[in-house]
Amino acid sequence: MFYLIATPIGNLGDITQRALDTLAEVDYLLAEDTRVTRVLLSRFEIRTRLVSYHRFNEKEKAPRIIQDLQEGKKVGLVSDAGMPLLQDPGAHLLSLCIQNHIPLTCIGGISSITVALCLSGFETTPFQFVGFMPKKQGQREAWIRRVLAFDGTTVAFITKSDLSSLIPLFPDNVNVALVRELTKMHETVLRGSLKEVLKECIPKGEMVLVIERMHTPPSALQAEALEALLSEEFPAYKAKRLATKWAKKLTT
Repeated sequence: MFYLIATPIGNLGDITQRALDTLAEVDYLLAEDTRVTRVLLSRFEIRTRLVSYHRFNEKEKAPRIIQDLQEGKKVGLVSDAGMPLLQDPGAHLLSLCIQNHIPLTCIGGISSITVALCLSGFETTPFQFVGFMPKKQGQREAWIRRVLAFDGTTVAFITKSDLSSLIPLFPDNVNVALVRELTKMHETVLRGSLKEVLKECIPKGEMVLVIERMHTPPSALQAEALEALLSEEFPAYKAKRLATKWAKKLTT
């Protein structure tokens, strides 16, 4: 049996009893960083064996793990914090489990994505999670256009270096919520435009950025976002023409 096990995102008190039981019962645990997971296990006096499993070795280790599962062993997968697979390794192994008809289940728990979404004060449906912002400038611009074209709230992971680079690319009329230190003593939620939030923020580590839907997006911005999407399916001249036409309809 293969178990996807959610772990706390900061406050260890958020662990569920079912998760604790499963962490103690499996034959071994696959951990993104064994040092981080060992702190959690030690806190609850759990002595399950830890196996390092991250994006650099997941494909190499997968065959042996699948063999263990086929022989009847119980294997759990945890990330450093929150729900496994969300911006963390495990998708490859999960796919192999499904292909090989290996029983699996998910031990649910807290996730920074949904916690930040609720704390933002923005509409919670529909929403999309887009992970980390791309590193390359051209990809970032396309990423932002797609985010702003989405008719709902967007949740993204962001780092200190990402924040300052967003300023020249981000419209002032978009509201955001920057959430950090979730579930911890110094949990902080800053709301306003990106410029306003940055003035108050002391960036540290990874944070969650929640972006409110643009209630009245400018037709030019909408057209650019639509063009970026349409260019994947149509020639450039046709994508531009269709984007301009549809943007006018969406903003009138």
